[in-house]
Amino acid sequence: LAGWDDDDWGSLYSLSLDDGTSVRYPEGQSQFGSIALSRDGTKRAYIRGDGSLQNGTHLERQTGFELHISKAILPDSRVPGLTQPVMIHSREPVTDIEWHLNRYAKRPPTVMFGPNDTYIYFTEFSGDTLILKRIRPDGLDEKPLIRFPRATRAVLSPDLKWIAFREYHRTFVSPFEFTGKVYDVSAADDKGFTQRVDAEWDGDFTEWNAEGTGLYWTRGRWFCEKSLADILSEKGETRRTDISFEYDLDTPRSIIALTGVRVLTMNSDLEVLENATVLVEENWIAAVGQDMDIPEEARVFDLSGATVMPGMFDAHGHYGSPISALNVIEQRPYGLHANLAYGVTTMFDVYGTTQKDFWISDMLRAGKIAGPRIYSVGDPIFVTKYRSKMHRPIKSLDDALEHARFNQDHGATALKDYSNHTRAARQQLAAACRELELNLVTESFGNPMMNFTQIIDGYTGIEHTPGLTPLYDDVRKLFGASEVGMTPTLIVVYGGPSGESYFYQTERLWEDPKLLRFFRKDELFDLRRPTHYWDDDLYHPVMAAELHKLHQAGVLLQMGAHGQMMGLGAHWEMEMFVHGGFTPLEAIQVATLNGFRHHGLDHELGSIEVGKLADLVVLRDNPLVDIRNTRSIRYVMKNGRLYNGDDASEVYPDPGTAKPFYFMTKN
Repeated sequence: LAGWDDDDWGSLYSLSLDDGTSVRYPEGQSQFGSIALSRDGTKRAYIRGDGSLQNGTHLERQTGFELHISKAILPDSRVPGLTQPVMIHSREPVTDIEWHLNRYAKRPPTVMFGPNDTYIYFTEFSGDTLILKRIRPDGLDEKPLIRFPRATRAVLSPDLKWIAFREYHRTFVSPFEFTGKVYDVSAADDKGFTQRVDAEWDGDFTEWNAEGTGLYWTRGRWFCEKSLADILSEKGETRRTDISFEYDLDTPRSIIALTGVRVLTMNSDLEVLENATVLVEENWIAAVGQDMDIPEEARVFDLSGATVMPGMFDAHGHYGSPISALNVIEQRPYGLHANLAYGVTTMFDVYGTTQKDFWISDMLRAGKIAGPRIYSVGDPIFVTKYRSKMHRPIKSLDDALEHARFNQDHGATALKDYSNHTRAARQQLAAACRELELNLVTESFGNPMMNFTQIIDGYTGIEHTPGLTPLYDDVRKLFGASEVGMTPTLIVVYGGPSGESYFYQTERLWEDPKLLRFFRKDELFDLRRPTHYWDDDLYHPVMAAELHKLHQAGVLLQMGAHGQMMGLGAHWEMEMFVHGGFTPLEAIQVATLNGFRHHGLDHELGSIEVGKLADLVVLRDNPLVDIRNTRSIRYVMKNGRLYNGDDASEVYPDPGTAKPFYFMTKN
């Protein structure tokens, strides 16, 4: 089996099924996956990342992979004649376009020894096309067999008679034949015989049983099985086994009192309390006010002169670690730690990944890793082929319900409609979300005419700005009457220079000691010498001024930092609202309470009130005087645990030290 540890990096292990003991093979530090054993048990094949991690590459950015073949028992030996590893992906970095196309469609390559171990069958991408190949264990006679122009994954049956593949979020089977020349298979393009595995309980990570007579796959909490005969006859039922389990939510057994503080409650009256105390019992706010009795067992933090505000909600937050090609997940995602240190205690990823986001969310809830609360839409709904591997066809309400249920079964509470330029399909998706009680947000594409119809058709949120100023009364009335929300992401504002440009040309980020705890210096050096914009070139203040009119009309605006600068971007976003005429208190409202209201979470989060979860930010300086003072973070409390605002290490009740991230330790 393959494993990953942020301190020791990736490894291969052999595991005894008798007593559970394991032996680690010293194969070199990288990421590993797609392990296959030969039929006679003497050899193993696996995928290994190239040496780019040694240079500080992040797991998800590693693009070079190798197919290694070695003896199963002796860890350092290689099959005679194989002096170089077989290439499974190009060593050279792919182009930006090619990387972008495959970025959110990653599924690990499949590797299998054929009958008599004569050949190894494996898949790889050539550009944007998935190809099934075979090669001899000595590294010779490499031959492409089948192209899958639309697929993200293909799995050959052990008897070499069938192949299962997944394209456009649907799984199919097709006969496997070696014809002597390469041929294409695609259900969408009607190339070759294909049969849908299951329309109702379709899932991911499909594998064949040992005999090649049936398929296994997963769908959220379900482990699914179906025989090949039933698939081909379209008569049988999919057998489902619930493999979910309960776990304890992380709850600190502590009482904490923050005394002498100014409290920006962000309650319905936006009340500000002076010289107050916030009492937290376990992970709940137990009391807020002045002259209160503090329990003797409480740990008291005298914070005279400090300001306390609610933890921030990044409602369009990407935490910087999409799934890696081998689906390896690190234990300390840098984006989570950076956001936590900067006071972001909740994030909603509106361009997520089904494979990773909900696992991360569970680990956070269980207290196994540190970071903000994570919500996700899962895989976006790409109805057009803007990013071809992510296409999800919607030609009917049933199609829309199928895709919506798939995401919901994995844990999504909202869907992201992305690049859907057919209004009928948009209406079907909106109807499906209403039926399943899911929120529905959309990429604005800077296309206001499309956004207006989306609002009319029942969408609940617009992501990014509409790319249009000024906003006249008819637009303001439409937004207000529909109760739609908008997460403008001024940091990447449409219609002019991105808001981040202002900060790149005014701040020396590569000298920021806090940022350097989460980024390598060379990464921040890349942001030097940006295009210079004069003040009257900047567009974000113009857009923010128009958004202030929506805010005054009662339209919910949320803060979204778009993952442009982990954690710090949230503060940039608040400052840009102020550039457009928002008061600091209004900007903080946008960054806290509004996002929770928008996503239906304000009953537990978003304000400092008794009975709500204890997510707080302690500031040294008063942000009502200068919005930049939101950066003066001393502590961050998330779920009742107090963290250091410099590096996200826990202060109380379980003190710890911040460890370096894996991409900072080896280069």
